[in-house]
Amino acid sequence: MTFNGNGKVITPVGAGESGVQSVAIQSDGKIVAAGTSDIYNFAVVRYNTDGTLDTSFNGTGKVTTAVNSSYSVPSGLVMQNDGKILVAGSSSNGNNNDFALVRYNSGGSLDMSFNGTGKVTTAIGNSDDNARSLVLERYGKIVVAGETKIADGSYDFAVVRYNPNGSLDTTFNGTGKATADFGAEFDYGAGVAVQDDGNIVAAGWSGYPNQQFAMARFHGGPSEIVVELPAGFPLADASGIPVGLGSALIGSNVSKLFTIRNTGTADLTDLSATLAANGNPSEFTIGPLGATTLAPGASTTFTVTFSPSAPGVRTATLLIASNDEDENPFEINLTGSQATALEVWRQEHFNSPYSIGDGADLNDSDSDGIVNLMEFATGSDPRAFTPPIGQLVKNGNTLEFTYSRPKAALADLRYDLEASATLSGTWSSAGQTAIILSEVGNIQQVKAAYPAGTGKRFVRLRVTRL
Repeated sequence: MTFNGNGKVITPVGAGESGVQSVAIQSDGKIVAAGTSDIYNFAVVRYNTDGTLDTSFNGTGKVTTAVNSSYSVPSGLVMQNDGKILVAGSSSNGNNNDFALVRYNSGGSLDMSFNGTGKVTTAIGNSDDNARSLVLERYGKIVVAGETKIADGSYDFAVVRYNPNGSLDTTFNGTGKATADFGAEFDYGAGVAVQDDGNIVAAGWSGYPNQQFAMARFHGGPSEIVVELPAGFPLADASGIPVGLGSALIGSNVSKLFTIRNTGTADLTDLSATLAANGNPSEFTIGPLGATTLAPGASTTFTVTFSPSAPGVRTATLLIASNDEDENPFEINLTGSQATALEVWRQEHFNSPYSIGDGADLNDSDSDGIVNLMEFATGSDPRAFTPPIGQLVKNGNTLEFTYSRPKAALADLRYDLEASATLSGTWSSAGQTAIILSEVGNIQQVKAAYPAGTGKRFVRLRVTRL
């Protein structure tokens, strides 16, 4: 009874008949239903978890879409991981039906990145084609199944595979389309699923009037390369969006582990990885591939190491060759940058090179009264209590403050010894001097001096980012 007060809800879409054909649950628990409106357009309605209409969806909780100018009926609905909504069905082109596929943004508007219009129709043959169900493959390709009417008036199973942008995936049967004939006059597709090995199983019924269960399995395609970073997160081929390898100091490096996976049904062969001539390829090094041939479902890894030789952003283009029909080579834009010592220190202690969160310059993450920037400046551990960072003594007419600092910090920071007659007064560094007492490895022992003058003096060490 927490659902709409009585466990039930009825929603008209238009003034006449309307009905639901498919339903799915979003990751946030909201309910999305797809069906027909009163004028036989695609209709999608989204409900809150309590059964009320979600008015953040198209302003009303409902949206209708005319796929073609006449009769359109959806039959399947799936939710993408990014919140977009895919609805498949059939739409009349004025003479007969075609497969129809529509993608909506999470707010209910048509996704114009999908086929340029948010909609796509596909003719399997020259007569009626009816889509009944759809499924998303692991890497975003869309499989729609139903039936097609062939020349003799009988029906066969039909399966169509689309790329994530709505175009036909021609690696599937060379055309993006495939059919199966069981020998009966009526072979109707109803459901579809994708196996872990990429093969596609379509199910329905065959025969009339004595129907029987019918299933057909299709090869998911030939070899199909997928490149992941990190493992399980696929990259887009030639997307233009650079993959950042991170920052490193000159003389050091940073590496990322890439995974190559074969999601097709034939061996992925002739694998190799090279760098194009553009950009700064000499600063990127490709490690050996674990394998140059991958069986269906198999994977291998390799590393790319970035070693900067100059400041600023450095770039390279990674080319992964294989026998993949439409992604050879698989192209990835790489970037890296020379890191400052402060960025490297933050990454080491806070898992991020940026002055944010626990690693922010003025944050005191260990509550010892010394902020992170001063911890870095004096070679201290920001995650453990730090003893006094230096010693102040009076030597004749001079105040001497002795402290330690990492040499690498000198490229990032300026050090000043300042004095004031009162804590609330004006601080001045005029007349300060500094000498290096010793160097052991990367650590300098420094003595900074300031004229003692007369009367009381407060002394502080000030560090400033350059």
